[in-house]
Amino acid sequence: MVNASFMDGDLTGRHSGTTDVVWEGKSPNQTVDFEILGVGYDLIDMLGINILEGRQFSREFGSEGSKLIFNQAAIKAMGITDPVGKTVNLWGEDKQIIGVVDNFHFESLYEDVKPFFFRFSEGRVHEILVKLASGRERETLANLTSFYRKYGDLFLIINFWMKIFRQCILLKFGFLPCRGTLQDWQF
Repeated sequence: MVNASFMDGDLTGRHSGTTDVVWEGKSPNQTVDFEILGVGYDLIDMLGINILEGRQFSREFGSEGSKLIFNQAAIKAMGITDPVGKTVNLWGEDKQIIGVVDNFHFESLYEDVKPFFFRFSEGRVHEILVKLASGRERETLANLTSFYRKYGDLFLIINFWMKIFRQCILLKFGFLPCRGTLQDWQF
């Protein structure tokens, strides 16, 4: 295993959203729908999401609960220039923008990329992502299965493999195909 991180939703449409973001210069009549995903350390780098400005969440900076990372679509929608270091208000709390990432698809590839931001998620784990060392995938998956057999029950093992299977399909196709057989899908 190379690295591991987590998120409190996923990048296939199960995340949250808000219109309750206020920034300097925002018009009182302006409404922007932001998609949100809470993540752990290193997830942005692990997924290969390009950081255009600033940085990702890091253990080196202590608590990251008051920091946010926006995508380009969000920065454009807000009309902010030089966003890194600026403050926005989210749900009544001031948050500092520490990074801007390139736009990436987090829902259907047929939809335009929407305004989005990452927040640091402490204690809310929905999905665990593991980056495997190239050439050692089978060994690592066998070790993870052994771990779940030792510490989990059958439901956890089945759920674990179904999530891996689903993510493999999504990574390969960008969506879940509705037809074909497993033999047709070569990973």
